[in-house]
Amino acid sequence: MRNLARGALALALMAGPVLADTTPLTAISTPVPLNQIDNVPDRVATARVTDADGTVIGAVQKVELRDGKPARLEVALLASGNTVTLDASTVRYDAGTNVVDAGQSASQLAARPKN
Repeated sequence: MRNLARGALALALMAGPVLADTTPLTAISTPVPLNQIDNVPDRVATARVTDADGTVIGAVQKVELRDGKPARLEVALLASGNTVTLDASTVRYDAGTNVVDAGQSASQLAARPKN
C-alpha cells in the first residue's frame, strides 16, 4: 500500500507543472490560406462561405486548380444569388468545419463584379 501511495505522490509531483500551464491550446483545425493546401479535399467545392464577422453569406460553387492547388473559387452569394470569383490566396479554409472565410464583408463581396 505504501508503494501505491508513493507512486501517486510521485505522479502528482510530476504533473504539477503540466497542470499549472495556462498556455492557450491551439485549435485542431486552424484556418489556412486556401491556395496553400495540397491535396484539396473534394468537399471544399461545397463549403459554406462566411464574411469577416463569421456570418454565412454564401457557398462555394466551383474551385479552379492550378498546379494541383486552388487558384480561384466561385461563390454563390445568398442575399443576391449572384456568383463572384475570389482569389484562393485571399481566403482561409477550415477543413474541420468545411468553411471558407472570405475575410470581407457581405457588402464588399456583393460589390464585386458578377460572373
